[in-house]
Amino acid sequence: QLADLGNVYDDGALSNRNLIINGAMQVAQRGSSGSFSSNTSRGFILDRWYGEGYPLNVTIQQSTINYDGLTYDSSSISSITGAYAYYQGIEDGYKITKGKTLTLSFVASGSGTIQTKTWIATVNEQTFGSSITLTSTPTKYTITHTISNSGTGDDLYIGLSGSGGSMNVSLVQLEVGDTATPFEHKNVGQEILACQRYFYKYPDSGDYSHPLDHSSGFRSQFVTFPVIMRANPTLSNVTGAGNYTPANPDSSGGMVHGAYFQWNSVSSSGFVRVESGFKADAEL
Repeated sequence: QLADLGNVYDDGALSNRNLIINGAMQVAQRGSSGSFSSNTSRGFILDRWYGEGYPLNVTIQQSTINYDGLTYDSSSISSITGAYAYYQGIEDGYKITKGKTLTLSFVASGSGTIQTKTWIATVNEQTFGSSITLTSTPTKYTITHTISNSGTGDDLYIGLSGSGGSMNVSLVQLEVGDTATPFEHKNVGQEILACQRYFYKYPDSGDYSHPLDHSSGFRSQFVTFPVIMRANPTLSNVTGAGNYTPANPDSSGGMVHGAYFQWNSVSSSGFVRVESGFKADAEL
């Protein structure tokens, strides 16, 4: 029985090994590309992954990478002026990994050198493993690292940093232990729901029907998120089309289950259809 379990482990059949969300770079709710001009603010393109360019520019886009005879979605980082960092925050990651040995594996190609790093709230950024010189051939890299036992806080940040050149990366996996198992492939539906705990975009073409007609001249509706979000999200890009425009909700408008929207200056009564969209952000 132990031998059979070992075979299952070697084949990568055990689920929920990967602490990374969207490691196969399949989900990009915000759009497929974007550029960031400085490290004064981080920028998200592919879900759960944020990039920084310092002191100047970096461009991140969803692309593809060919590895082991197959084509996978990827994150492509280019147009780099200076250094860059590409990270993911893992919710409660430090609680899970404190004092433990982790193995990070990923497939990457490009030019220049990269370095793997971790960050915990009360422990400065730490590099681990040797620097990697990327080539034009997509290659799988594996690095092990023991997480500090002296930090405090809940979350763990892990990622890659480099200077100059370019990077195309996918199949990122972080697991507890000193062995890299085969990448844990998840269907895109699972990955989308996992990502929507941290960011949810309702498209501008979405139709809202608003049955609540208030005597004081406005309409309202509570929009339920597809999953419970990590925290009360920041709501932005509230747009509207047609006869009525939604009021931008105040800071109390966002809740982990959904958001309340109000349409002002409604003169007609009865059934009204309004098209609108919004973004809800609860990233780490």
